[in-house]
Amino acid sequence: MCGIVGIYSKDFSDEDILLTLKKMLQTITYRGPDGQGTFITLDKTLGLGHVILSIIDPGHAQQPMACHASGNQIIFNGCIFNYKEIRALLIQEGYSFKTNSDTEVILKAYLHWGENCVNYFNGMWAFALYDQRKNLLFCSRDRLGIKPFYYYDDGKNFVFASEIKAILATKIIAPIVCKPALEEYLTFQFTLGNKTLFENIKKLEPGYNLIFSPDKGLQINQYWDVPQEQVHHKSEEVITEELKELISQSVNIHMTADVPVGAYLSGGLDSSAVTSLMRSHFPQAHIKVFTGAFQEGLAYDETEYAREVAKVTDAEHIVKYISASEFQQHLQKIIWHMDEPAAGPGVFPQYLISQEVSKHLRVVVGGQGGDEIFGGYARYLIFALEQAIKKAILPSTTSNVTSYKLGDLENNLSVLSSYVPMLRSYWSKGLFEENSARYFHLINRFKQSSNFLACDLSFNQERIYEEFSLIYGNRFENSLFSQNMYFDLKTHLQSLLHVEDRVSMANSIESRVPLLDYRLVEYAFSIPDTLKIKDGKMKYIFTKAISEYLPPKVLNRTDKKGFPVPLDVWAKNELKGFLHDTLLNNNPENLFQKKYVENLLNNDQGFSRDLWGALSLQMWYSTFKPSLN
Repeated sequence: MCGIVGIYSKDFSDEDILLTLKKMLQTITYRGPDGQGTFITLDKTLGLGHVILSIIDPGHAQQPMACHASGNQIIFNGCIFNYKEIRALLIQEGYSFKTNSDTEVILKAYLHWGENCVNYFNGMWAFALYDQRKNLLFCSRDRLGIKPFYYYDDGKNFVFASEIKAILATKIIAPIVCKPALEEYLTFQFTLGNKTLFENIKKLEPGYNLIFSPDKGLQINQYWDVPQEQVHHKSEEVITEELKELISQSVNIHMTADVPVGAYLSGGLDSSAVTSLMRSHFPQAHIKVFTGAFQEGLAYDETEYAREVAKVTDAEHIVKYISASEFQQHLQKIIWHMDEPAAGPGVFPQYLISQEVSKHLRVVVGGQGGDEIFGGYARYLIFALEQAIKKAILPSTTSNVTSYKLGDLENNLSVLSSYVPMLRSYWSKGLFEENSARYFHLINRFKQSSNFLACDLSFNQERIYEEFSLIYGNRFENSLFSQNMYFDLKTHLQSLLHVEDRVSMANSIESRVPLLDYRLVEYAFSIPDTLKIKDGKMKYIFTKAISEYLPPKVLNRTDKKGFPVPLDVWAKNELKGFLHDTLLNNNPENLFQKKYVENLLNNDQGFSRDLWGALSLQMWYSTFKPSLN
């Protein structure tokens, strides 16, 4: 994996640009410890920089890479898994290659197909390609947002990088809190659209291209989205076989590398399936798998399931036990690597497991994304139950939406149709309201009746809901299940992939997510809702498709842990002083009001997500010191 940076400026000299590129690269050297390179255009206004972690064709894929036929230059972060097939196709068209790298394939693919080249790629990527003849930058981010791309543009300066801290290193922009993004983080623990917590620093969204021209400025356009609803009307058996084949193909191509590949193994369905399929495709390979664990009791320990998978796949199993002292030792460094907080406490153990992986391997695959595209969260089951009740009470109003069968109960609920006002009052959070309103309430973490920040922030819930609704949309009008998954794909999943990229890159390893192959995502959204949840089981069709690869102990699990961190236990004991010092005692620039923090710390419910959000945000604020003006 790699890191990319670039700068265009009307005011800088070539020496300024070169110096700035080096400063930017210096902040992210861990993304590419195997070397770095720079390129500056002849007119001295545009510079590109790159740090490399060699995975494919080591020693022959240094960047920036030039296309000698066109003079184009590219810097690239990621991996094109089907590059060999594209390379063969381009050779048939008369193109020649000097390396065996996927980077050169992108250069030649752009020559042949122009901006449409990205439609041929299957992989994860963020790249910037300088078109010498047109004097423009063609930049792109992969369909699902696995690799990051941030940018800043003020009309005179255009800056981009794999990480925000590299943009801040230019000193062209000072760190300032983006208040709308802060409001969104406090609501969801992620931000919406292209916003970041830093004002005027934006992210290129997944499935988008960006073109920068000194004459025309920025042009941003979407090249991919989840296709409109096209539900398969095939039998359950046919869908199961097609899905199994797609999952198998994806794991196979994600093993593409010229170095050994290992796996994260939690013991859950997703990572266990990926590990088992690795063994299926490579029966003679020596596979290493990595599990994170805690010694605070069975509620925080999935190692028995991970060990079972490691045993049946004959993999070398490396278990990393994680302690409260390591949480205190590493948290601020993790927040610095993250650039901005996102997702939950799982970032902490993921960082330490990645650190362990780096002692053994450079590439690791995992099961990220399975819950988002196959419906593995309890909230999806809640919505299925709600839809079944609603269908039974008001059958005429939901005829276009899939009904989840509740058996004889449905026949008796229709008598309640005249009691909707009472039921609406009873379920005061809007059982019969718009689906978007229901989902907004479900994921909204903002429960404060008054401002709890030390700064002045006008908390505009109406604005947040409007932006939420634009993303939630009505793309899947006939599938409430898919509509909710679509929103999660565009938001919640992005925060998880943010974590995936940062913790792996911080430890100079490449992390891959085969369950987010775009072909698999498109297929998953086309599966009928009744096969996503069936007989009260979440991820029904996914589980059926992978069943032959998993040991019964894992396949028949009824508990879903989701990598819980024992912060409840630690907060009352080893971390009590650390939390008080960080959030109260030793913090002259506290972001939160003292009373609010005290209530969080003394909450009988233990270490809540609100407390995690406050801790992450406070450490981010103390680390990057952004202005609140």
